[in-house]
Amino acid sequence: MDVKFSVTTSFLAVYLHSRLALFAKNRLKEDDEEFFVLLTALRSAGRRRKHARIQGFVEETVPLYSLSDFKRSFRMSRGTFEVVLEAFANRCEIPQQLDRGGRPPVSVEKHLLITLWFLGNQEPFRSVADRFNVAESCAFKCLRRVCQALKNMAGVFIVWPKGTYSKKKSSFFKSYKLQIKVLHVLQFMRLSMLSCREGGGRGRGRETRHRKGN
Repeated sequence: MDVKFSVTTSFLAVYLHSRLALFAKNRLKEDDEEFFVLLTALRSAGRRRKHARIQGFVEETVPLYSLSDFKRSFRMSRGTFEVVLEAFANRCEIPQQLDRGGRPPVSVEKHLLITLWFLGNQEPFRSVADRFNVAESCAFKCLRRVCQALKNMAGVFIVWPKGTYSKKKSSFFKSYKLQIKVLHVLQFMRLSMLSCREGGGRGRGRETRHRKGN
């Protein structure tokens, strides 16, 4: 039997589901050619295409980064990254359990590295996904999950100073403002002195030319 493969994958899935139900009830012949052809077509249509990407960037290249290279690439020191990674270890926004079949979940470390790289470098999702060996949709999900977790954890990291710490910071900013005012005054005095010198030099030059003329 000739089968037309122009039908969509969703139609094939629905059709095969009904045929499998009949097969379970022994109403479908084992030599039904149409069933096996459609099953092969569905498997081929549902197969993911493999794209050539950079391999081992997180596993092999990033651990070799020096402290300065790591900070320059991810805009964060390695020590701070370890602290943030520990804070994100058990966040519900970043699932790590493999409840059903499929590819293994992206690690929390890769979630953070993808997000930091995207936020700290002007690269499209296509380049970020290629660098971290994930799909573009996966890179977007990693960014969204980490940003959502940061939003939910904002109250832990962003707090108003209280007590002695608040007084210390208040006095620091007052002294800082005073230093800025002093610097402005000194700058103004310097500019005034320069303008006076330039004006006096021009005046003496005019007076010398006037005497020569007489």
